[in-house]
Amino acid sequence: MKVLIGYDGTRVAEDSLAELKNAGLGPETSALVVTVKGGWLMTQPESELAGIADRGGDNLAKIFPTWDIKTTVCQGNPASQILRLADMFHPDLIVLGERISNPAVRSLFLGSVANEVLSGAHGPVRICRLVSTAETVMNVVGFDGSECSYRAIDALAARDWPKGSKTRLVMVADSNVIGMAGQIGSQIQNSTIELRAVQQYAEGLSREPITLLEQRGLDAQLHMEIGNPKDAIATLAAQWNATTIFMGPHCSGNSYERYLLGSVSSAVAARAQCSVEIVR
Repeated sequence: MKVLIGYDGTRVAEDSLAELKNAGLGPETSALVVTVKGGWLMTQPESELAGIADRGGDNLAKIFPTWDIKTTVCQGNPASQILRLADMFHPDLIVLGERISNPAVRSLFLGSVANEVLSGAHGPVRICRLVSTAETVMNVVGFDGSECSYRAIDALAARDWPKGSKTRLVMVADSNVIGMAGQIGSQIQNSTIELRAVQQYAEGLSREPITLLEQRGLDAQLHMEIGNPKDAIATLAAQWNATTIFMGPHCSGNSYERYLLGSVSSAVAARAQCSVEIVR
């Protein structure tokens, strides 16, 4: 697996390296650590920039001694340079650090670099937030039965997870999900029957992905929730002390749709207290 890591020497960047222990990346991973002379690093001398990148590479090697790690320095807009290198390096995953949002505030936006990379990247992007109290790896997958959510499950299933790792497929029943369940079920005449139909619908959709994850040695379960997925997924992940939320965005090649990422994915990425992987 090839990983491109944005690193600027800050505490957030250091935490993102440590957080990768929760990402299920294998021992033969190749990593390119990039430091960009832009943003707050614009005034730093070239010699110091190389030192920052090398420090990131050295610290990463202490965590993952079997990885093949290289470093590089470039100049310009940080997000643009990361995307440019991604087009050259063709990584399987782009990694960026992000501050943990204040749970008392409904965060609406990511940092500018993370937002631009998320909207412009052609492949998966991991927004790293280190959950210091996590005792075991707990992955949450936003699941709605769409092709995009199955893609997120496939990405998770392809990783190397430590024994005891858990996965929760979260289906949040908003008006769209309830409407789909009603179309395939019998006549829905009251709320009790409606919720039962949604539960049966979710269980049917999740049966195959849960089997796949269990075959990979993961404790996988479905969790149903009624409400708004933008809030519910991030809230449940915080309650479970999750390490990562995997999301498959509902967006196409249209530039405006890619910028928005799909409203649910972008909202979860901004509001989550843990790491978030947006899987394309």
